[in-house]
Amino acid sequence: MKTLPNALVWTASLLAIVSQTIAAALPDLRILPLGDSITKGSLSSDGNGYLNYLETKLENYDPDSFTTVDMIGTIHTDGSMKDKDHEGHSGEYVENIVTYWQKPFGAGPNVVLLHVGTNNMDLNRNVAEAPGLYSTMLDEMYKKLPNAFIIVCKVIHSKNAELNARASDFNAKLEKMVKQRRAAGRPIAIIDMGLVDSDIKDEKHPTDLGYAKMANGWYKAIVDGNVAGLIKSHGTSDIGGVGVGVGSGGDNGASTGSAGCEGGNWKRIGKIFDDFKVWEDKGSIKGGADDFAYDKLILADLDGDGFDDYILADNDGKVRAWKNNGGGMTSLGYIQPDWADLDITGDMVRMADVTGDGKADMIVLYKDGASKVWKNTGDGKKFESLDSKWATGLASREKVHILDMDGDGYADYVVLYDGGAVSWARNTHNNGADSNKKNWESLVEIAPGVGGAPPKSVHLVDLDGDKRAGKLPLYIKYPPPVTKLGDGLADYLIVYGGSAVKAWLNNGNIGRQDGQRLWDGPHVIAPGVAENDDGSKVRFADLNGDGFADYLVLYEGGAVDAWLNQQQIPPNGRQIWRDKETVATGAGVPGSKVRFVQLNDDGKAEYVVQYDGGAAKAFLNTGDIPGSSDTRNWIDIGVVAGGVGEPGPVFYADIDGDGKDDYSVFHPLASLVGGDSKLCMRQQDVRTPLL
Repeated sequence: MKTLPNALVWTASLLAIVSQTIAAALPDLRILPLGDSITKGSLSSDGNGYLNYLETKLENYDPDSFTTVDMIGTIHTDGSMKDKDHEGHSGEYVENIVTYWQKPFGAGPNVVLLHVGTNNMDLNRNVAEAPGLYSTMLDEMYKKLPNAFIIVCKVIHSKNAELNARASDFNAKLEKMVKQRRAAGRPIAIIDMGLVDSDIKDEKHPTDLGYAKMANGWYKAIVDGNVAGLIKSHGTSDIGGVGVGVGSGGDNGASTGSAGCEGGNWKRIGKIFDDFKVWEDKGSIKGGADDFAYDKLILADLDGDGFDDYILADNDGKVRAWKNNGGGMTSLGYIQPDWADLDITGDMVRMADVTGDGKADMIVLYKDGASKVWKNTGDGKKFESLDSKWATGLASREKVHILDMDGDGYADYVVLYDGGAVSWARNTHNNGADSNKKNWESLVEIAPGVGGAPPKSVHLVDLDGDKRAGKLPLYIKYPPPVTKLGDGLADYLIVYGGSAVKAWLNNGNIGRQDGQRLWDGPHVIAPGVAENDDGSKVRFADLNGDGFADYLVLYEGGAVDAWLNQQQIPPNGRQIWRDKETVATGAGVPGSKVRFVQLNDDGKAEYVVQYDGGAAKAFLNTGDIPGSSDTRNWIDIGVVAGGVGEPGPVFYADIDGDGKDDYSVFHPLASLVGGDSKLCMRQQDVRTPLL
């Protein structure tokens, strides 16, 4: 007789479970993750952040329901998951992110995941204005998609007490605005991820476990919202460029300018394949700041981790720094030593490793060339004074460069004179440790001045393929265009009007005391070109992947003539260049917009059209140079950088020390217009000099 009640209880429980399952079956989900680097998944080991965890959990919610989960957005992760789309803009602030939802909203997402505000709270930027901007964004979203289920995530916990304090107040305002909209009938919810210190990897980005916890938080909110009837069917539009379609990893929708594909060297292949998605958006590496100008920017490794950190020397002599974590930037605040009584201005500040420990030290260079140095003793957070007379003035400041000439790891004192002569004082490694010893050897001339050299015509490049390590970039704050022609040891070149080039080859004897010659030459190594009266059309780039740079002349319209390097370097070589070959007939753009950049790991430079605004269109080097007239030298692979809308110059260089060319834009008027310096990291393992 006891069986019946038990059976009734079991049946009632089963019916309750079935009823709940039927009511809670998930509809197909089109999800827009919107935010900053945490949305993108920075510092996660697989590059997926919370996205893959969340997608997997949702797909397994009810295996029999065949629910599809489609992440959308104009950006794509570099992780292992198939569906890579999102709208996570690294380094961006609320005032920027509130505009990024508009394009993907055209595809009608039915779930929106918002985690916005971390960078404002971190850098104390527009904290008072951020809640109002956020509130306006929510209202605008509901005007466009009144049925979208918006999940607001409070700014997650960090290891930075000041960030947490600001975030606490911000989160309280978020909670209030969500509560008001929910009371008005809007489909909206707010969640707290509940992360703790052990869930944070650096100061603000989650560990893999932290990202998994975030996935669980989003998952629970979606399931609860569905049970409450807050999730409706998503839209049916496919507007292009936002990754609609499960696992589409869609194109970025960018288009810029027009470039002709006519002529035998060009072939249009349409949509860019995934292999050519070469940039990972790192967002703003530093926002606009008072007194900011890109000539005050210094990129140097403060902690010896191989990543160049971001340093800003303000006009008032204060120095701010942001540590490059390889996946984001962490503010170090003001890092200058106590030098308030020294009357230092930003243009006096230099960074170089003078102590040989792999970490950049701080140097003040006076007008007469005298220098004081503060040793880096705390990974960029602390600097201690060395010898107050570290270097007496040997030349005026604009001629002095602090850099390692002989490859021993200690920066030396280098003077570049008008006319191109170079003198060098070797760092003795003393650095004031013994008052009876000199910090520098005597200044000696290592390169003669050259009569008649045009202004700014001196180049230091590696020409002769001897594979000896050496460093001779001449720069103050960041590198100029320095090109490798073969070996790693810089040679001394002058490009004359008409494009003729003279070279003095570096014998590898810099630093020797036995009277050996430092330079061999001069040698005339390149022919003159009548159409190039000032030498400005000359480029050096490796077109055939042999490790030796070739001599190029770039014409208006983008046509390129090339003389390939035959590795027959003077004085023993007979003819350094092959006969002239026209390798590109032009892309319908001014020659000034053409760059040569390696976009893959085959060692052959690609032809890149760099548009105003930062967008870049690329033509892949087919490897057929040199070739017959019926071979194609280039394949049009379309837009490889969508542009960041900034008017500053674009540089291609390895910023993060991973051997990959990165794409960066420095805003020249950031302090006036609030612009940012944008950084995009290369996803392919190559290294190319600035071009």
